[in-house]
Amino acid sequence: MLNLCGRTFYVFGVVLTVFEVEGKSHDAGGGYDLVASFLELGMAFVGCSFWGKCVPFGSCESLVFIKQERAVEMGLNTHIENYLEYYFDSDVDARYAVLIHGKWGVGKTFFVNRLKEHWEGTFDDAQILYVSLYGVAKVSDIQDQFFAQMHPVLASKPARIFALLGKDAMRFAYRAPLSHEDKSSVTTSLQAKGVADAVSGWLSEVKGHILIFDDLERCSMSLDVVLGYINSFVEHHGCKVVILANEDEIRTLVGVEGGGDGKQRRYQLVKEKLVGKGFHLQPDVDSAVKSFLRDMKPGVEPVVSPFLEMIVQIHQASGTENLRHLRSTFEEFQRLLMLFPKDVVGAFEVCGEDSPEYLFLKVVIEELTIMLHEVKSGCLSVKDVPRFRSAMLRVAMQSGKESEPYSQRDIEEFGEELLRAAVQAVPKYKAFIHWTTPVGLLPITWGKFFAFSFVPSDELKDGFESFVVPYRGRREPWERLIHVWELDDSEYDDAMRFVDDELAHYGEHRLGVLLHIFGVKVDLALTGHPDYDVKRVVREAKAYVSELKGRRGLVLGPDADRYAGGLIGSMYKNRQFDAWESDEFQEIHRFAVECFEKQQQDLLVECAKLKVVANLHDSQWLYENLTRARSKGEYADVPVLASLEQSQFVSAFELLSLGDRLSVVGVLKARYESRLPDELKRLCAERPLIDALVASVEKARSRHGKATWLAGRVILERLEEVQSQLTSVELVDESEQVLSEAKGAEAVSDESP
Repeated sequence: MLNLCGRTFYVFGVVLTVFEVEGKSHDAGGGYDLVASFLELGMAFVGCSFWGKCVPFGSCESLVFIKQERAVEMGLNTHIENYLEYYFDSDVDARYAVLIHGKWGVGKTFFVNRLKEHWEGTFDDAQILYVSLYGVAKVSDIQDQFFAQMHPVLASKPARIFALLGKDAMRFAYRAPLSHEDKSSVTTSLQAKGVADAVSGWLSEVKGHILIFDDLERCSMSLDVVLGYINSFVEHHGCKVVILANEDEIRTLVGVEGGGDGKQRRYQLVKEKLVGKGFHLQPDVDSAVKSFLRDMKPGVEPVVSPFLEMIVQIHQASGTENLRHLRSTFEEFQRLLMLFPKDVVGAFEVCGEDSPEYLFLKVVIEELTIMLHEVKSGCLSVKDVPRFRSAMLRVAMQSGKESEPYSQRDIEEFGEELLRAAVQAVPKYKAFIHWTTPVGLLPITWGKFFAFSFVPSDELKDGFESFVVPYRGRREPWERLIHVWELDDSEYDDAMRFVDDELAHYGEHRLGVLLHIFGVKVDLALTGHPDYDVKRVVREAKAYVSELKGRRGLVLGPDADRYAGGLIGSMYKNRQFDAWESDEFQEIHRFAVECFEKQQQDLLVECAKLKVVANLHDSQWLYENLTRARSKGEYADVPVLASLEQSQFVSAFELLSLGDRLSVVGVLKARYESRLPDELKRLCAERPLIDALVASVEKARSRHGKATWLAGRVILERLEEVQSQLTSVELVDESEQVLSEAKGAEAVSDESP
């Protein structure tokens, strides 16, 4: 019997391969789905090989490659793209609409327009039609937008002018107005000729097309009316419909936030009938930035590209997900750059990272990005832009010194509105504001640019020269400290004051620079300088690094000396750290590197929280990212599963098909296989999640049918193998601890008289 089963599954594997070679979609239904499901369940019982040959799409280690899809660059919203590709397929009879919701500015329109361009002409004869509901007050406005896309010639300006001329000619001939209420023979004549039918008959043409309705919350019609109208396309015209909306605004609009009323009930009823699938769109910053760069004028991209990471970090620090604010940064910088004289722009294009021109650009882009985000968010008034930096400095200086963030004197100088904006901004942008660095442009210059989008070129050049000239031939203050032979006592003291002021405001976050600074201080303390105590220097260094780690502000810097097994070695910018051989500096170095590694791991875990659950249905993604089977996955050695919400993960697991559950368990088994004890020990924190899955499967077996009972047995066996893998390393750890305690007790007894 088992022999017969094995042959059957092998044949089904070959058939499945043919389906894939011919390019038939797994999601299209039909024979492919039946064969794939049968093969998935079959491999659980007879394994992945027969007659010494691998069953196609099987994996003995993980059972994850049931289907081989084309390689897709995984992004935050790839699962939405995959689902829409399935939904738009003409073979899928989906009598419902798909809702994509997200806050204003997260990129909903950009997302669908990009897919529209990519998929145009892909789905048989279906045309993708887009309509914005912004301000739409009647159904005919929607029809006009669709008609214009389906018949661009008839909707063109010459055609409209011709229609108006014809209408006026008819009025003159019959001396009667051609209005909707007109009952004259002119209207009857026009209808007889089919003119009205030609305009309204587009409804029959839209059948089977893909319709995208954007800005649902901005529609002037009532929500139940417009959703009812959209529903007619789904039910009566066989259209695939995608709706884009900000549901937070809709909830406010219909009164959900305040307890709800009849409007809420109607909206929920219509939505329940119409929407069969909903997705929350995440702001895809990387894709947005690439798009913004493509839209810039030639010559702008090379200037702004070195600062992309900084711009994105400031955008994220602002706390907004609105990508329109980010777009404005690129647009406004392009405008500002075009106002600079050509010789200055030429200097920007060729400047290196150590040049004063580069530092000027960095400061200007920092200031522009911060102020623009605050203005766009409504926190900062344009009239207050010239005094914004000064107000932030005043608030930062008061931090921790006064019970109030500003005094009555500050209110008289700046105004309460500006001070409130500064109080909100300082915690967000601490890592990007360097008080000891000169301003990029004068406050009055920024005021002109934000108010009028124009500044005379001579004024911009003067600002550039005022910044750059003092920096030419000079090093950064921390670099001057390590080139002590070039300085006299007063110059050295000035450089140290600059550095200490920067540290006081947590302005320096490059790990290599920090190690140089604290290396100098340790060296001064160890050589007996009365102003420095080595223990105090070590405490201050650890406290500073720990604070930056808490803010996620530690960075390696562009010239970090990487080495195997660590992040930064004995030097930075080709210069060895002072006091490198001392125990005190080694303690600081170890602590700093550990903090950076922990910070990066925390960031990785936060990212994984979103990705793992979102891709639980995609066994290939899980296999490539959570295991070492092919190449080391991004999360292969990080206990990311321990940080997941157990109930959320288990619920997502329970919603999977039986075959997908087998695949997930196969990935988990492959994750923990062939590891050294120390490697496995790092992943032991994930054991509670495995236990939760075991409990879920046992519960499901007790309340479902025979198929779930049989498949559940296989899933349980796999999970128990995973449990035993983790248990083995836990037992070894416990035995080592017991042995260590026994040796300690033995030593104590030997010492006793």
